[in-house]
Amino acid sequence: MSPLRIAVLHPLATAAQGDEGNARVLARRADLRGIRSTVTWVHQGAVPEADIYLVGGLDDDRMPVLAQRLRAGGLAERVSGGAVVLAVNAGYQVLGHSYVAPDGARHAGLGLIDVRSSRSTSPFLGPVITRPDPALGLAALSGYESHHGTTDVGPGAVAFVALELGHGNDGEHDGARQGHIIGTYVHGPLLARNADLADLLLIWGTGAPLVDAPSPTADALRSQRITEDRADPTGWGGRVYGRARRRSRPRLGTRGS
Repeated sequence: MSPLRIAVLHPLATAAQGDEGNARVLARRADLRGIRSTVTWVHQGAVPEADIYLVGGLDDDRMPVLAQRLRAGGLAERVSGGAVVLAVNAGYQVLGHSYVAPDGARHAGLGLIDVRSSRSTSPFLGPVITRPDPALGLAALSGYESHHGTTDVGPGAVAFVALELGHGNDGEHDGARQGHIIGTYVHGPLLARNADLADLLLIWGTGAPLVDAPSPTADALRSQRITEDRADPTGWGGRVYGRARRRSRPRLGTRGS
């Protein structure tokens, strides 16, 4: 059986928001099922053949650069063959029909998703909690957003998820789904925190159902994070885990016990 091919597109052009970890999660979730996989990091040139493509978010002023590279690399032609795409934040916007750069200029996107994005004067920052989607087999997802984008979803696509907390496209829904392409404003650790979404991409990428592979630690941490974000929607306080703990140190000129 041929290995599952995962391609991370132009990671050096994108921002360090944890999105690059999505490939590692997919490879690990595949390995748990005995599915061999390869991960290719594409920095320039043609987009290689792959089963799943990943595009991260980036600083808004570099959106035209990313769009040009994806267009010139032939992503549209690859996707026309049925490949899976997960595009985050600015990556999501450039896959639509158009987006707006920080200077206010509207640019043409790749037109792979029936969405059009505009730009807010104020950023949308903070945690995201989605509502479960039984049709896709997704529990409530947890992540965070950091963007200026607002997005209108056209009739050729559907909103990816409904929101309990966060802004996403419009304060009610986040992202868009068209075929096996998903665009979302939710940054990493998107797949690390939401194993069921990773598994959905693997089902699409392999074209076959998956054997069960529980993720109790990730599920418990997601549940805990959702509880914390509900208690403090700012996302900055109330953390139970991941909180720095300082040890008291003797001051200079004094002797420690």
